[in-house]
Amino acid sequence: MLVSIEGIVTDKSFSRVTITLGGLGYGINISSKTYDTLPPVGELSFLHLYTHVREDAISLFGFAHLADKETFLSLLKVPKIGPKLGLSILGELDTPTLISTILSEDTATLKKCSGVGQKTAELIIVQLRDKMHARSQSQLQDQSQGAGSPSSPTGKHSAKLDAVSALENFGYRAKEIDAIIGQACAQSESQTVEGIIRQALQLLRRQ
Repeated sequence: MLVSIEGIVTDKSFSRVTITLGGLGYGINISSKTYDTLPPVGELSFLHLYTHVREDAISLFGFAHLADKETFLSLLKVPKIGPKLGLSILGELDTPTLISTILSEDTATLKKCSGVGQKTAELIIVQLRDKMHARSQSQLQDQSQGAGSPSSPTGKHSAKLDAVSALENFGYRAKEIDAIIGQACAQSESQTVEGIIRQALQLLRRQ
């Protein structure tokens, strides 16, 4: 099973790219957001791959970031969502936005994705809400490891700084975070890291 590929881009469109490696051309399905990360034809590119096997076909799906592949695999576990619909959703909502949408139980935003109706939107939230929450918590835990004792000068990290780090890991740019983090801290009902992140994600989605 192919899990990644690095080769020359020989052809590309908004939904598909051909990468040539060792004399073989691999046709890979991609989202429009992955397309935006591709280099020009003739240059080297790397993609994370998911191999979808059916009785009549083997299809490859490519992702610029490992986080996008992980989100795609989570979507495939939701009933009625196959690879094409999962890729379509990621083409309209990037991973940080999708996580934010699920955590805030925003069915209206999910329904804007082609092929997603009310029932499918509700299924996505019910099936993935806990998983996305655990994923965000895991990232926070990884960031705090090695910080030292909470009472030590070098180990004391404010909730605000931890929230900023988490948002950066979600894929948001420093400029975007700087513009809203103060407001998120002020508006968050809970001054915990989780509370600030939740409020920040809501503010970022409104921009």
